[in-house]
Amino acid sequence: VRKVPVDARIVAASNRDLTAAAAEGKFRGDLYHRLQQFVLRIPPLRERVEDIAPLARHFLAEQNPRLTLSEAAVRVLENRAWPGNVRELRNAVIQASLLAKGPSIESEDVAIPGLVALHQAVGAFDSGLDGMERRAILSALAASDGHQAKAAAQLGISRRTLSRRLKNWDECGIAASRP
Repeated sequence: VRKVPVDARIVAASNRDLTAAAAEGKFRGDLYHRLQQFVLRIPPLRERVEDIAPLARHFLAEQNPRLTLSEAAVRVLENRAWPGNVRELRNAVIQASLLAKGPSIESEDVAIPGLVALHQAVGAFDSGLDGMERRAILSALAASDGHQAKAAAQLGISRRTLSRRLKNWDECGIAASRP
């Protein structure tokens, strides 16, 4: 048996507060202290609106370099909440590149069906848990073209749970124009 020296670096990412998790005993303290040697916090995409256009253009160039992104489409992208962050932006750009009818991606190519009408009916989404839930559900419904079973699977919830949420919104007069 021979020892082999290894020089390794570990890059880890989390969307959880590891300080609190370690304090509560939900995350190993020794691992937390090793990871804390160098911390790089990257804010969510909704806090970096100036990054949306360059990222969208980059993803579009990868997907279809012949297409361009109109300024109207950029404005629509910049006004979205992006709960899925950069991955969701990439998926939206890829989907838009497939839906584009001409040499440029326009605002209607990146708009989530029904989101504008719902946003107007509800007013500005609240920033609480209910608002986050609504945004996630609407995003999943838009990605699945309104197919509730597929949206529920994407969200990791049952079809029945999704139906109950939508029914509650209907009863409150919120989801009258959902996708």
